[in-house]
Amino acid sequence: MAEGSNRTVIIGAGVAGMAAAVRTTAQGHRVTVLEAAVLRKIERTLGVDVEPLIETERHFTPATIESRTSSHLGALYGASSNSPLSAFLRHRNRSTQLEGLYFSGGSVHPGGGIPLCLLSARITSDLIEQQP
Repeated sequence: MAEGSNRTVIIGAGVAGMAAAVRTTAQGHRVTVLEAAVLRKIERTLGVDVEPLIETERHFTPATIESRTSSHLGALYGASSNSPLSAFLRHRNRSTQLEGLYFSGGSVHPGGGIPLCLLSARITSDLIEQQP
């Protein structure tokens, strides 16, 4: 393992995640894959054995995400969020160009991840309710 290497955790790996794990490991990084652990956590939280209830399972790569959603290079969260200013550069929840057009999701204010996407939906809903 490379001196001072990064640790990578891949959650809900699927085929693409496993390929990323293999490549990342080959580059000398420590990798932990948590696909089964996530499923077990959901089952513990809900108190339900969910695995037998899964009828269809799909794995998406950036290429399939791009082809299905037109998201540039398959980006899930929009533009890169790796700079200190990225939080301030997200799109607003209300369009400045078209009246009555609102946005919610991971690429707009306040940002990515399920809790923030839900908050984005709430902000957008509140903005719509405030309209005269």
